[in-house]
Amino acid sequence: MRSPNGWTDCESCEAWFLHAFVPSAVARRVSIEKPIVLTLDGHDSHETPAMKCAAYENDVVVYCFPSKTTHKLQPLDIVVFSAVQHAWTTHCERRLAEGVTIDWYNVIHEYLKVWDVITPDLIKKSFEKTGIYPFNSDIFMDTDYAPSMASSVGIMFTARI
Repeated sequence: MRSPNGWTDCESCEAWFLHAFVPSAVARRVSIEKPIVLTLDGHDSHETPAMKCAAYENDVVVYCFPSKTTHKLQPLDIVVFSAVQHAWTTHCERRLAEGVTIDWYNVIHEYLKVWDVITPDLIKKSFEKTGIYPFNSDIFMDTDYAPSMASSVGIMFTARI
């Protein structure tokens, strides 16, 4: 569900949350005594009144990462996706060596063969590495709070007349 410009907006995020996330998460709930936890970045499109109401009604705890911290705190990005990327690269290289071309006809079938790398232990490890659980406030260094450094270099040109 995307907005016309491709960015998340309130309507697309709300539709995803109400019609995709909540029904799927509730159907797969581990225990009625435990809340469902959803971690998000702090974008304002993640906080509509309808989403807050649905979260409350379905016992969903929405945890928004503080601004400018997602590079350190997103557990899937930090551990899980890198494991999947490594497995996918290895799989593609092996299939190429076997003479199998991966194209739009078989890419999903082939990609699903690497998803077994996502295990409960890997997910737990990702939350540990990011310091989310168990809580570890020492994952940030003083330099992480320093002002941004300019990354572009200006080049001076002189014209000869």
